Amino acid sequence: MTGSFAMTDAYMASHPEHARVHPLVSLVYRVRATAMLLFTAIAASRFLETRTSPWIWALLVFYGIVWPHLDYQLAKRAKAPREMEHRHLLVDAGAIGAWIGLLGASYWPTMSTVTAVLMGITGVGGLALLWRAVIAGMVGFGLYVGIAGFTFHPDSSPLTMYICIVNVILFTILFALFSFKQSRRLIAARKLSDQQGQAISDAMHALSAARDAAEEAQQRAQAANRAKSMFLANMSHELRTPLNAIIGYSELLQEDAADMSAEEIGADLRKVTGAGKHLLSLINDVLDFSKIEAGRMDLVLEPVDVYALVREVEGTAAKLVAQHGNKFEVDVPAGIGTITADPGKVRQVLLNLLSNAAKFTKQGTVSLSAALFDKDGEEWIALNVRDTGIGLTREQFGRLFQAFAQADATTQRDHGGTGLGLALCRRFCLMMGGDIQVQSKPGAGSEFSVQLPVRGPAVEAATAASSGDAVDDAAPISFHTSIYRIPVTDDAS
Repeated sequence: MTGSFAMTDAYMASHPEHARVHPLVSLVYRVRATAMLLFTAIAASRFLETRTSPWIWALLVFYGIVWPHLDYQLAKRAKAPREMEHRHLLVDAGAIGAWIGLLGASYWPTMSTVTAVLMGITGVGGLALLWRAVIAGMVGFGLYVGIAGFTFHPDSSPLTMYICIVNVILFTILFALFSFKQSRRLIAARKLSDQQGQAISDAMHALSAARDAAEEAQQRAQAANRAKSMFLANMSHELRTPLNAIIGYSELLQEDAADMSAEEIGADLRKVTGAGKHLLSLINDVLDFSKIEAGRMDLVLEPVDVYALVREVEGTAAKLVAQHGNKFEVDVPAGIGTITADPGKVRQVLLNLLSNAAKFTKQGTVSLSAALFDKDGEEWIALNVRDTGIGLTREQFGRLFQAFAQADATTQRDHGGTGLGLALCRRFCLMMGGDIQVQSKPGAGSEFSVQLPVRGPAVEAATAASSGDAVDDAAPISFHTSIYRIPVTDDAS
């Protein structure tokens, strides 16, 4: 029981009515008050058999009635109440030894008193305190005998014998009740300790999760900063190139216009116009992405004739696709119907995908097709751009739709670009209630499938996708989007 008192600290802290007194002090007080009261009854019955000095009666009253309360007041005010109570219990053992000598070591008083005292001391302090108490009792008995002498009186009157028997029974029951209450308190303390331990464990887990989230957010922020720094470096080159071309050809025209033929002037002007359009395209990409990030990109939804739109895109992209000797195939049924979408953004997405396909395909085939399909009971349309170009690796897949990022470091060097095109395409598709599905294999080409609902986007989908914080472009491409899982084809397949 001694080692268990430390477990009640949390219980005491949560129960102010008990926190003023150490639990050991309360327990010892109840045990001592009961034991001393019973001892007083036993000693009084013995002293009634013979003439006893008033001083002895006064000492018995003090020890049996006053001492337990005095000890309680001293112990609860002590800085170390536990140690003080152990010392006072040893004093009790020595005093009982002296009282036994005074009672002539009568069998029944000695048996009942020693049993009660040793039971209480053992319950409070364990075997270590028990042996010390036995020694203290023997010392007390020896001191009394040495000072006052000793006369052995083993017999007791029937009254004393009955009182002793009743006292042993009563003390055993009362001590058991005290122990029961103490065990209830210890159980409550253990439960409270377990609850606090669980709360601490939960808090530690939450703190660990928050720390991991913070570290991940920091890493993502650092990656975004590196990507934007790279983007700014790339943009400086991308913007300078067409600007230098415009300035150079303009200066050339100014210097040689008088000596040049109309055909030569027209060729240079076409180069200036091409450089200007390229520069405008770069600036438009940056402005469009900044609008999306700021949540200011709006949709102009209207019925779109898919066949007419695809044929218009075909006419615009045909020359671009043919630059590297590629064959351009278009497959769109004449009666495919209409969809509700933003025609300008659908056109921009298709032209961007066709531009990428033509850029990474040489002497191959670039195709554009359209088909209807059913998804979850709703009609959808798939606008597919397929090429037979260089394809994508798994590592390149992870950066495919990241803003300010190219597929790899050589892409910027060999093909140019801002790294915003595919990010814009996916944002536009999400705003229109759809998404982009990608399949690719290194060396075997890629297929980008723009999938949109025929009846148009829900209001909440367009609003969420137009917010800069709603779409995670930095996440790997092999995650579940709001519509489906983007598949990745293994290299070995």
